[in-house]
Amino acid sequence: MRGGTGNDILIGAASDDILVGGADADRFLYNTNAPFASSAVGVDTINDFNSSQGDKIVLDKTTFSAIANTKGTGLSNLSDFQVTNKAGTSTAKIVYDPVSGQLFYNPQCRWLAAPVPIYPVPRPQSAVKHTRAPGHQ
Repeated sequence: MRGGTGNDILIGAASDDILVGGADADRFLYNTNAPFASSAVGVDTINDFNSSQGDKIVLDKTTFSAIANTKGTGLSNLSDFQVTNKAGTSTAKIVYDPVSGQLFYNPQCRWLAAPVPIYPVPRPQSAVKHTRAPGHQ
């Protein structure tokens, strides 16, 4: 899925998509209007995420209900988010792995199986391989 010039909203569906926002401030939205299930959101790859252009990853409160922030305030509860390359040991609800570029959702704040990737965000000049955790929702 490809945006263009201007502020785009890209919504990956149940399939595993490659999202390219293009120039300007883009929003990469996860919104299923239902509680989280990895089979409903797929594992999308964002190829050009650029926070300096104003790009944002938007996690809908209906889908990502374990996040305790107020709608529209970002991750205002700092304990809900962690940057670590050890996602499988984190108790945060959203974990970003700066080594692999993956973003994980951990609704129970404990890992019952492998971490569930929601968005691999490739670093510049790198390719990220990602897999869905087998049988994990």
